[in-house]
Amino acid sequence: MKKTIRKPVYITGKQVASLMRRHKVTIRELSARMGITQKRIRYVRERGLDCPHTTRDWIEAITGQDPGFILRPYSIDSLRK
Repeated sequence: MKKTIRKPVYITGKQVASLMRRHKVTIRELSARMGITQKRIRYVRERGLDCPHTTRDWIEAITGQDPGFILRPYSIDSLRK
């Protein structure tokens, strides 16, 4: 059996969806803010993000606040309103 090596996930799909709900951001609105397709947003909501730089961009687009440079796995609990 082949062993698959996965990169660490920095933010899960459930966390992305939760953050979007908390900040009342729809898929359509986030698509317009980021200039990406709604299909890509749905994909990330299912799978999550594994790049710290991409994670930072998504958090900033959803919350409207710059989370700063992220070097390690990020917890969205620090972004509570």
